[in-house]
Amino acid sequence: MRFDSQAFLLFLACMAAGSALLPRRRWQNALLVGASYGFYGWIHPWFCWLLLASTTVDFLAAQGMARAPAYRRLALGLSLTTNLGLLATFKYLDFLLESAAAALDTVGWQVDASSLGVVLPVGISFYTFQSLGYTIDVYRGRTEPCRNPVDFALFVSFFPQLVAGPIERASRLLPQLEAYRPPRWQNLERAAPLLLRGFTLKLVVADNLAPRVEKVFSAGDPSVLLVATGALLFGAQLLADFSGYTDIARGSAKLLGIDLVENFRAPYAARSPSDYWRRWHISMSQWFRDYVYIPLGGSRQPSAARFAWAMGITMGLAGLWHGAAWTFVAFGLFNGLALFVGHRIGWNARWIPAHKGQAILGHAGTLLVIFVSLAIFRSPSLSWLGEAVVTAPRPSDWLASALLLAGGVLFSLFWAAEALCKRFEHPALRAAFSAACLAACFVLSPGLRGDFLYFRF
Repeated sequence: MRFDSQAFLLFLACMAAGSALLPRRRWQNALLVGASYGFYGWIHPWFCWLLLASTTVDFLAAQGMARAPAYRRLALGLSLTTNLGLLATFKYLDFLLESAAAALDTVGWQVDASSLGVVLPVGISFYTFQSLGYTIDVYRGRTEPCRNPVDFALFVSFFPQLVAGPIERASRLLPQLEAYRPPRWQNLERAAPLLLRGFTLKLVVADNLAPRVEKVFSAGDPSVLLVATGALLFGAQLLADFSGYTDIARGSAKLLGIDLVENFRAPYAARSPSDYWRRWHISMSQWFRDYVYIPLGGSRQPSAARFAWAMGITMGLAGLWHGAAWTFVAFGLFNGLALFVGHRIGWNARWIPAHKGQAILGHAGTLLVIFVSLAIFRSPSLSWLGEAVVTAPRPSDWLASALLLAGGVLFSLFWAAEALCKRFEHPALRAAFSAACLAACFVLSPGLRGDFLYFRF
């Protein structure tokens, strides 16, 4: 079920009303579990079996750790094998087979690399990481095992954040699910601005930028100028699309009396690569930091070689998490290199003095890193990007680039108007801005809408 559909708005309203009318927490959670599975299986009902398998194994694994401490490691191994096995099979199997066939072809072994056509279940990267984080925290003694299977099933399947996050921690979300959530008008007051902001970002900004970005990255022989233009537009599209989804998710959850974590904090205002990853997709960044980077020894003041190793593995896996393609791996490794260089030269927002020139330099360098990495991320292949980088701009490219950027700036004015409203903080101005956003959703939304970008991951 699409977030930006009338069916979802009706579904959300029914769930909010139904949850508010139920007098007990267990009834609320049972309703939301059923609704979440219905939401997830709207298009492909068999996806629900994978969700149920991950939920069942992790619930039993955590119970086993509590009841038989001597077998804690075995229970954790079962959780890791199940979750990573499902992820590897449904997301990476075709990629691994094709990559292996290509590698063998380079040494003269011809192997049929026919794709198995495995369908990628929506959101599998998100809910497997959330559920896996729970079992790891139970193993480490940081979280008590959940005793109620319905509560835990809701923790894994909660529909507002099921398919694209944010990736919640059990220590934060489970206590909210284990408590009764009485109906409050404040829930609607807090949810409405988030929902309106999310729909505006998706329908007005992201969906209008999408065809312009597609025009660049589907071109046969673009120049470096057009790729740079496409990267700038894609940066705006991606932020609008993903942060818009997160706003809708957080607003939907607030209607149900549940607070989800903030996932974005003005990422393009970052002054260093490390500052950027503290602002962008925060829940994923923190997951890789806590469950990959720190266990690899990256936080214990390691040598340069050890730090490079930990950072390379972490960011390489973070890139691969986004999708089964070498462009995603290169995206992760490029960001890992930027983080390593930034660490070695002291390029960190906390250490940059308040001198305006140094702050501007740090911000400009960070934006360069961000948009180069986004060009890698969005390119159809590394060879396509390599050819584009060495292709000089043609005379017609300058006009095309100017027109594309003009359209991008026009649809990106939302952020400027929002910043203006926050600066003056006047009720009449906020009301006018909200009315303009609502009107824009109806008037400026293109007829053909695309899925949220992170539904692919």
